[in-house]
Amino acid sequence: MIETRFEVPVTINGEVFNVTVRELRPAEKKALEKIGEEQKSLLEEQSAKERKSEENAIALQEAQHALEVTREMLELVELKDKLALFIEIKKLGFEIGRLKRERLSLERSDLTKANDALERIYKEKFNFIIGGDNKEALKNTIEECNVSYQTVFAEINAEIEEQTKKKLNASEDGQNK
Repeated sequence: MIETRFEVPVTINGEVFNVTVRELRPAEKKALEKIGEEQKSLLEEQSAKERKSEENAIALQEAQHALEVTREMLELVELKDKLALFIEIKKLGFEIGRLKRERLSLERSDLTKANDALERIYKEKFNFIIGGDNKEALKNTIEECNVSYQTVFAEINAEIEEQTKKKLNASEDGQNK
């Protein structure tokens, strides 16, 4: 089995860590897929919350519109009918407040859980494919500085892409001579 390896510098807060990145082995790929399956229910739950958040946004718009209409009606009705409209305005105000709090709660929990699920997958991938003398120092720095493993992999992938382009250009230049 031919294994591709790249020597990649990763920079965090001005400190450079030279690490070795290799491809996933089949067993490691299966392990990541298993973790992904475990996270799937979490992502499905997030999707359901997103739908609920969208429904909440619609209900909030409807309640705000009803409040505006009720306030306009308040100006048009006689004094004896205003009490019922004031009660309706108060109810709509409470409903709008409840919907806003619910929406904020949904948005916060969704982002945190989804990000945690992805971070777990990237952290495991890091443990599988990153090697070299600086691996543990890099891992400690990632944790200490609260850097996302997703961000680290974005930098690693950009460097690998650049190295691959250089190798391709060098091989094309060698063939053209």
